[in-house]
Amino acid sequence: MNVSDLSLKDLEYVLAIARHGSFSAAAVECAVSQPALSKQVKNLEAALKIRLFERNKRQVHLTDAGKRFVEQARSVLDEAQKLLLLSNTEQDTLSGRFQLGAIASACPYLLPLFVGALKTEYPHLQLMVREGYTDDLLRQLKQGKLDAMIAATTFEDEAIDSIPLFFEPFLLAARKELSPSQKGKVEIQDIDTSKLLLLEDGHCLKDQTLALCALKDQGTAVNFKATSLETLIQMSAAGLGIAVIPALAKPTSSRLNDDLVFSAFRNPASGRHMSLFFRKTYPRRDNLQALADFIVNHLPSTVQAAQ
Repeated sequence: MNVSDLSLKDLEYVLAIARHGSFSAAAVECAVSQPALSKQVKNLEAALKIRLFERNKRQVHLTDAGKRFVEQARSVLDEAQKLLLLSNTEQDTLSGRFQLGAIASACPYLLPLFVGALKTEYPHLQLMVREGYTDDLLRQLKQGKLDAMIAATTFEDEAIDSIPLFFEPFLLAARKELSPSQKGKVEIQDIDTSKLLLLEDGHCLKDQTLALCALKDQGTAVNFKATSLETLIQMSAAGLGIAVIPALAKPTSSRLNDDLVFSAFRNPASGRHMSLFFRKTYPRRDNLQALADFIVNHLPSTVQAAQ
């Protein structure tokens, strides 16, 4: 098979099937009939002399060769998109469909700070938001299901680049009788880790909390794992334990603020760095920089914008 025999449409078909795990759903996305799409993919497999998909009546899975093909195909299509941009230098910044992922421990607190203003400033932007765990969002980002994701800088990946956004300090949330400090700042060594409540597995904030306190799960209140920061804070207010939370998650409810003491850590490095992550091959870096700048310009004083 020669390079000239391989079309970008072939790559789009394969990526659509990989995204949906379905030939029929991919056909709808690509606006072709399912038989036509299936035939094209079969012809491609025959020409390449590899099987890209394992098929049965209910599911479609990528083979190992298919996974390698899909990874390279995304890079090729990203580069092809750059060629189109050369002929359209006047394309509006932050316009069209944009899929943004955000980790669950930041999404409900960070996005309300800028999303409304973003829609007003960029009315042609169709922003789609997905909340999830870091690993899940990263997988979707690499699969092309997301254009970018907001997450803590807890990982490195050679295929992923990032723009720093801000540093978010951690706070210790505890009822007054459980707080190691009624006034001032908290020393990590003063925390009674047997009372420490955690988020469930999958939240990067759980791992950051354990690392902050130099703990393993066995040294915490493992009888309870919260599915969200809101639950963690409510359980702390009920006196079931204490919790480490990011600054943006500090509640505004007067009841919770009456029940809880929110103490800063004496070590100024106790917190997390948040960034906007994207594929290195993503064609419109200007869009990503514009989004990052917009987010930073709408941050409250409780976090420190990246320099």
